[in-house]
Amino acid sequence: MNTQLHISRETGSLREEVRPARNSEQSTYAKKPEYGTGFWTSTWNPVQQTSAWVEWCHANDFDDPYKKSWHLLQPKKTARLYVIDNVLDLADLLKYHSWVPPRFGKTELAMNPIMLRLFRGFDFETLSQFYDGLHLTAQGNDLLHLGHPLDMNAWDCESILWFHWCFSSVERIKTPFAPIDEEEEVS
Repeated sequence: MNTQLHISRETGSLREEVRPARNSEQSTYAKKPEYGTGFWTSTWNPVQQTSAWVEWCHANDFDDPYKKSWHLLQPKKTARLYVIDNVLDLADLLKYHSWVPPRFGKTELAMNPIMLRLFRGFDFETLSQFYDGLHLTAQGNDLLHLGHPLDMNAWDCESILWFHWCFSSVERIKTPFAPIDEEEEVS
C-alpha cells in the first residue's frame, strides 16, 4: 500500500492512536462516522508533493491544509481495508454493513426506498471489527461522487478512513507553501 498523508491541527508529533469510529445520525447521509472519530488519510503523491485531499481543499478553498502539520505514514502490509472502487463494492458494503439511525429503523420512513437510501449509512462500529479501514479509491470517487442511486458524495476525493492504527512508520514533513493560482498572479 502506498504512503499516506495525514494533515493535522496538532503542531507536535502525531499521537499514534485512533478514536474508535462511531455511528452518527448527523453524519449518516454523508456516509461518515461521528466527527472526530476514525483517522483520515489520503494517498501521498511524491512527485507532486500532494494528495487528492490537499488538491480538493485547495481547489475548493476549504480548510487551508497549508496552515497545518503534514505527516507521512507507511501502512503495514497486513492492514485490512475494505476498498470501494466501483458501485458493486459500495452496494456490497451497504448490503452487509449498513446502519439506519434508530429513530428511523422501525418507522414507515425506513420502508420507503427513497428515504431509506437517504438515511442509510455505514455501520462503522461493526465494520471496524472486520477491517482496519475503508478506502475510497480515485476511480471509486470518480464513479460515485455524484452517483445515483448509490453515492459517496460527501467523501469528495480518494481517501482512507482508518479504524485502527496500522502504520509501520510516521514522519512529520515540512508543510509546503500553497501553490499560487494563476488568478492570484495576475492581480
